[in-house]
Amino acid sequence: MTTLLALFIVAVLGFVFSSRQLILMLLAIEIMVFVAAFRFVYFGFLFDDLMGAHFSLYLLVLAGAESAVALSLLVAFHRVRGSIQIS
Repeated sequence: MTTLLALFIVAVLGFVFSSRQLILMLLAIEIMVFVAAFRFVYFGFLFDDLMGAHFSLYLLVLAGAESAVALSLLVAFHRVRGSIQIS
């Protein structure tokens, strides 16, 4: 459990300190979503309930769709500006 908390804190710090690089910001968001999904699985296992696993599966599907949309927006952003750095 503390490992998940440490990973979440690292992802939040990565999001805050990489404010100029979009790919690192997206990577930090994905890590936060995965940590949330793992926590749902952990609490579902802890309380002997399958709803945590079902919700985490739904969350991972949404995270995959979110990353596909974000990467397509990044490609469009790169085509327009020639760079993916935020000024």
